[in-house]
Amino acid sequence: MQVLWRCSKKIDTSDVVGKLNQNAQYLQKELRNAGFNILNTETPIIPLIVGNATILTYMVKDAFDNGYFINDVTPPVVPPNLTRFRISVMASHTKEDMDGLVRLLIKLFDKYELPRYVK
Repeated sequence: MQVLWRCSKKIDTSDVVGKLNQNAQYLQKELRNAGFNILNTETPIIPLIVGNATILTYMVKDAFDNGYFINDVTPPVVPPNLTRFRISVMASHTKEDMDGLVRLLIKLFDKYELPRYVK
């Protein structure tokens, strides 16, 4: 059985794509300004290097407990020194949502005594 999904409005002509791109650029800028290593990303999926798989697991739980769902990427998918958050930006996120995430990440890196810019 094949299921088809149909949309009456083209997404590339809607404001959703523009808002998504604005949000991605805004969050990337704020994370970089806070000193985080987000590699050379230019997409709404933002890698944020943590560099410690064990601590990353605790940080993911702490973020969830604070209302943020962030995926983690750990070995063997990436080398141990490149463990990371995988932050997915959506068009529906507000600046307050994104600013809150940046504040939380600063707090978590401080809590676990990790440098913000991990190479």
